[in-house]
Amino acid sequence: MFLPFLFGWLIIRLLIVIIKEINLKLSRSKSVKMKTIKYTNGLFVNNFIDPKVLFVTRFKSLANIGMIRFTDSTKAYAVIMEKFSNEITEVYQYNSFDYYENKTLFYVTIFVLKNKRIVEIGFDYTEILYTNNHYSWANALLSDLANCRMEERTKVMGFARSEVMN
Repeated sequence: MFLPFLFGWLIIRLLIVIIKEINLKLSRSKSVKMKTIKYTNGLFVNNFIDPKVLFVTRFKSLANIGMIRFTDSTKAYAVIMEKFSNEITEVYQYNSFDYYENKTLFYVTIFVLKNKRIVEIGFDYTEILYTNNHYSWANALLSDLANCRMEERTKVMGFARSEVMN
């Protein structure tokens, strides 16, 4: 009489353990998919985020790239903030403190926008990453950024703190 009862109890305990293990594996696989970013080998280049790899990992597609050189980064930043402030979802910056100007200056700013678009503003360039659906948007933005052309600078030979010498 006791042996069938013990056998039934062991089968029920075994089923409970198996069901808990299955639920645990399912919950782990869901949480891991939500939190991890795959293919991070090239995400950080030169101590900061590579926007092309960020685009691929975030949007799961390759980007079209538009680039404009010799832009004033402060003016380009203002254009992006004015036109797309309500579309910006994330901002990443690489900053450095400048003792001579007594303020923090950015070297690179990356804006992640809605609808699979990224804008990177560097020292003298702006790069636009977008999908195939946004060609007209990219061309219009490049035209707007053409108005942010950097002023001509006087090149200095040798060691000097200022670009313009007396």
